[in-house]
Amino acid sequence: MAKKENTGKYTYIMFCEDITALLDGTLDLTEELYQKMTEKNADLLSSQTKKKEYNTNNPKKSANKGASAKTLEIAANIIEAIKKNNNNPVDTEDINRILKKEYKPLNIANAAKYAEGVIGTKIIKEKIGKDGLRKQGSYAAYMFGTVEIPPTDEE
Repeated sequence: MAKKENTGKYTYIMFCEDITALLDGTLDLTEELYQKMTEKNADLLSSQTKKKEYNTNNPKKSANKGASAKTLEIAANIIEAIKKNNNNPVDTEDINRILKKEYKPLNIANAAKYAEGVIGTKIIKEKIGKDGLRKQGSYAAYMFGTVEIPPTDEE
C-alpha cells in the first residue's frame, strides 16, 4: 500500500483504514504509526467509556418506564371528557372542547393506552370544510368498553 501524505489530523477513518491494511498485510507497523494508532485507540476507548457512563446515568425514556406524569394527566382527562359527554365516544376535537384544552391527536392516542377502561374506536363526523361543503370523515375516538375477541374454532 502506498504511503498516504498526511497533512492533517489522524482521523478515525484513517485509523480504521490502517487497521485494515495491517490485518491485510499491506502496511508495515512503524514506530510512528504505532504511536498514532495507540493514541487514537486511547481516545476512542476514552470517548466510548464516557458515552457508556453517560447513557447509564441518563437512560433514554422507554415504554418499560411507563407513562410520564403529563401522559397520565391526559389519560385522566380523557376519562373525564368521556364522562362529561354522557359516556359517548369522544374524539380529539370533543376532548379539547369539553376540557378547554389543546391536546394534539398523538398525545391523546398515547395517553388513551393508560386510561383505565378506555378503548379506541372510529367515528364518522360530518363537518363543513373551508370551501363551505359538507364532508364526512373518519376520526379516532375513545370510549369506555372492552375489546371483544371473537371465538375461535377450538372453543
